[in-house]
Amino acid sequence: MYKKNIELKKVINNGHSIEFDFEKGDSLLYKNEVFHLKQIHFHSPSEHTVNGVRFPIEIHFVHASSNGNYTVLSVLGREGREEDTFNFFDAYVHLKPGESMVTDKKVNLKKVNPGIDSYYAYEGSLTTPPCSENVNWILFKNRLVLSSRTIKLIKENMPINNYRDTQPINNRVVHAY
Repeated sequence: MYKKNIELKKVINNGHSIEFDFEKGDSLLYKNEVFHLKQIHFHSPSEHTVNGVRFPIEIHFVHASSNGNYTVLSVLGREGREEDTFNFFDAYVHLKPGESMVTDKKVNLKKVNPGIDSYYAYEGSLTTPPCSENVNWILFKNRLVLSSRTIKLIKENMPINNYRDTQPINNRVVHAY
């Protein structure tokens, strides 16, 4: 899904989440449009539910096109064995609301790939204001296993319950692949 190393440019605690902004580089092609990885941020607990189950962590990989559209890859996290997938985040999650840090660190996001062969897809909106309706959502069926230490660290350094409640499906069609 991602190249071996991607350049992390800035980390900011925006008061809602800890946001990791990346240099334009890695991209994906979806619905005949190119989307570049813009940022990663976390929600705890998850914003998406599966069969009514809310997970301890949800990670959003926000991709933007030059036309102002978005594709968000969403990975639900569950607690499990110790791992080092997110060790590079540890140095940044301590930022207080409003604080930021500029960096040129290269990070390897290949380990975050939960398996892209099985997912749900639908058209929806951003989950934070302005909640624009120009978002392709891809929710991976496979879960990312995070250590209890990593989940605790992320939760302790973000606002409590920084998630949007589950929204009515309205006329949206959720496709399973």
